[in-house]
Amino acid sequence: REYNVLFNNFDRQFRHPDHKFEWTRHEFKEWVDGILTQYPEYRVEYRGVGYSDLQPNVGPCSQAAVFWRRQDAPYRELPPTTCIEFESIVKIVYPVDTRTREDKIVQEVSYYSRSIAQMMRSEKEVLDLDVCYDSPTSVSVPVQDIIAQSSVNKLCSNADELLSICAENGIKVQGSTVVVEFEDPDIDYDHCELFGTHEYDLQNGVVTDCPCFVEHEDIDGEGDPLLFAHRDNDLDHSSPLQEEDDWSW
Repeated sequence: REYNVLFNNFDRQFRHPDHKFEWTRHEFKEWVDGILTQYPEYRVEYRGVGYSDLQPNVGPCSQAAVFWRRQDAPYRELPPTTCIEFESIVKIVYPVDTRTREDKIVQEVSYYSRSIAQMMRSEKEVLDLDVCYDSPTSVSVPVQDIIAQSSVNKLCSNADELLSICAENGIKVQGSTVVVEFEDPDIDYDHCELFGTHEYDLQNGVVTDCPCFVEHEDIDGEGDPLLFAHRDNDLDHSSPLQEEDDWSW
């Protein structure tokens, strides 16, 4: 507080609105002495912020005290703590898994069958193998290869039961194999008949927001739906719109 006299036109109680108090050097020392009385195993070193040696009469702008524990000071015993007993209301052991055994089997089989199928496809491309490779979009995975996975084996080690559960839950089964379907690599799913590439919902990234996925109403009253057009010389458009109209959707 003594430093405030150095501020020009200072007419407030405190120099900053968030200050709750400001002490003189004497008031600060009284507070520190109270701490040392309560904890005599510490010594203090006074410091400050600012160049206090340039203004020895008013002290530093902000005062600081560093408390050092004396090396020869004994450690105090911790005060006794009061044990509070709590009543157990509910107990939950994580992770919580509410899936049925059948659900777990289906999900494990789906994961490992696809992983094995992808590996088999890679091996075929490298080694030119034909084993269990039905087509570019279908791979048959032997059920024993799936049961060999530890997490699957713990749930079900019987091949017939496993195949039966898979068939009942929509997984394609053929003989003693699980059939994994892949997308046709020759199909370009990103191609759009209107724009060349699909227009996405920028917020949700939904491809079906592209107009080529939308069935449009008969808004011109002529009985035929009004088609979206895009002015592009590379695309062959069929539209009731006039040729001289410049439309870009």
